[in-house]
Amino acid sequence: MKTTNSMMRASSMALVLGLSLALPALCLAGDAAASAYQRSYEHEAAGRFHAAVKSLSAAPHALKDSYFYQLRLGWLHYRAGDYRPAIAAYRRAAAASPRAIEPWLGRMLPEMALRLWKDAESSARKVLRMDPKNFLANSRLAWCLYNLGRHGPAERVYQRVLTLYPANISMRAGLGWSQVKQGKKAAALKSFSEVLAVSPRHASALQGVKVAAH
Repeated sequence: MKTTNSMMRASSMALVLGLSLALPALCLAGDAAASAYQRSYEHEAAGRFHAAVKSLSAAPHALKDSYFYQLRLGWLHYRAGDYRPAIAAYRRAAAASPRAIEPWLGRMLPEMALRLWKDAESSARKVLRMDPKNFLANSRLAWCLYNLGRHGPAERVYQRVLTLYPANISMRAGLGWSQVKQGKKAAALKSFSEVLAVSPRHASALQGVKVAAH
């Protein structure tokens, strides 16, 4: 029994010693991570997006596999105009948290900036399988379909969005343009008129009326 108790005391002491050695290292790592994030926020607020990426990259290596790190890295790369690295970072974020929709919504931004409309469509549909009424995914899907020349499906998605958000004039203008492209001039004029009734200087709707009237 004495031997067993001695072994238990020795084991407990080893555990305490191990924790006492590990905690300062963990605190230092936590401080370094927090500092890297804070500097990245400060650079971002000042519009220094490449500097924000560099600051974030100074975070401890162990942090760099985390979901939040990759999500923020993707955002900062996007803001810096580095679209391919942004897509890669969002892909890693999605792998780190497979049920999250944020990485797919984020990934759509650089995909659309690169005019990768099919890729952006795929990302939107991934979100919609998890969250069918997601506004960003639906509205961006409509824009992707429009740019792919699939104006009928785009019209249907715009209408779906407007069922949920009837006052969104950008979506109503998008509906009008998808109708113009199909030769539905009367329907398009109605859509544009509804926009102009509440936003008389809406540039897209004004241009749409000129196109639909001819």
